[in-house]
Amino acid sequence: MRITKRQIRRVIREAMGMSNKTPPSSEQARSALVELEQQIAGLQQKTNVADDQYDPELAEMYSLDAYHLEDVLELVTSALDNNEPAPEAVKDRIGRMDTAVRERIPVDVYYWIFPELL
Repeated sequence: MRITKRQIRRVIREAMGMSNKTPPSSEQARSALVELEQQIAGLQQKTNVADDQYDPELAEMYSLDAYHLEDVLELVTSALDNNEPAPEAVKDRIGRMDTAVRERIPVDVYYWIFPELL
C-alpha cells in the first residue's frame, strides 16, 4: 500500500495539533518568534560550549545553524512588521536548510511562511 504526500501531511498535522486547515495568523506567528529566539540562543550557547571543549567543527556547525535561524527570524520579523506575506527569500532559505535546523522553526512560524502545506 502506498501513502501519498497528502496523507503524510495530514498525519503530521494531526500529530502536531494542526488538523484544522487554517494557517496561523500574523499574531500567532509573531508570538511564536519568541520560541525561535530561544532556539537561536540555545544554539549560540552550544557554540560557546563546543568552543570551550576545543571542538571547532561542532562549534562551527552550531554557529552556522544559529546564523540560518537568525536570517529567518530577521526576514519574518520584517514581513510581519510591514504586514506583508512571507517573502520568497525566506521560503528559499528554509528550503535549503538542513532538516534538523528546519525542525527548530516553531510550527506557527513555519505554517505562516508555508500556508499551502496545510
